[in-house]
Amino acid sequence: MSIAHIEALRSKLVASHWVVVDERDVDEYNVGVYWSIARPNGDSPLTLAFGGDPDLPEIKLEDCMGCHVVEHPEVDLAFVRIKRTWPTELDQFMRALNQLG
Repeated sequence: MSIAHIEALRSKLVASHWVVVDERDVDEYNVGVYWSIARPNGDSPLTLAFGGDPDLPEIKLEDCMGCHVVEHPEVDLAFVRIKRTWPTELDQFMRALNQLG
């Protein structure tokens, strides 16, 4: 994942009226980053789990290879493609996320 992925995801979340209410490294094994998101009024809280290479001793957000909605793991997004298909995949992810809340 790159800074461009993070910025694009944040921008799409804001445009779709989602707020990141918390960002944390929750996993005691340090293998993930988590964002708690919700609508501005607090409705529809969800958790985005970002994951990466489990062989790395510590995973930072910019090292993550994708994310999924913890409450609905089938709603996921890979960060490995930025040029061709990733913008379309981001739009599909946002449509699925918006259907959840």
